[in-house]
Amino acid sequence: MQQILDILKRLEESPPQIFKFSNESTTYAIYHLNLYQNCIFQRMIELSYSAIDNIKNEKIISASTLIRTVMETFGALYYLDKEIINNLMSGNAIDATLEKLRKMIMANPLENPEVKIIHVHDFVRAVNKNFFLRYSELCELLHPNYYGVKGTYSMETFGTYKEEIKSLLPNISELLFNMLIDFEKINNCIQEKTIEIHQSSYSERIAF
Repeated sequence: MQQILDILKRLEESPPQIFKFSNESTTYAIYHLNLYQNCIFQRMIELSYSAIDNIKNEKIISASTLIRTVMETFGALYYLDKEIINNLMSGNAIDATLEKLRKMIMANPLENPEVKIIHVHDFVRAVNKNFFLRYSELCELLHPNYYGVKGTYSMETFGTYKEEIKSLLPNISELLFNMLIDFEKINNCIQEKTIEIHQSSYSERIAF
């Protein structure tokens, strides 16, 4: 658990650099990408601390719910890096990149249900197959089905399932630890890429 706290402390001490807003197209895109990155960053830290508190208190369902949300948040950062930041670095159209970001962060608008949003499952699937399988297992535990409700809380069956459910605690602790290690790496990678794009854009404006 201390290793997890050490990573969270490092993250808190080195948040992403915040870029100033500009109407110039590239830096405008970087501003919005950077803003979303910072929101994900703060969300990841808060959720992780809350998950740790619930793990310590053996609140398995609450801890698992938080870990599932941490997985979605991790997936969002991964997707931001691989599908959006990399597109921008490859010279793809800025308008298309911003449209993809909009679909990534928006809910499906009631007035225009035809809009194809990028769902949270797309974030999680983008990481890898095993990550998505772990996510699906947590979803199954948390759904109001037999395993997630009666199998966990029923007086008749709690004795049977109690140890099985409690055995998940080390697994979700390990999952959180591994996610935070990768989250820190990806966050730093995005920071380097956005600085590179920002500086490149500035140099082009000076040359012009």
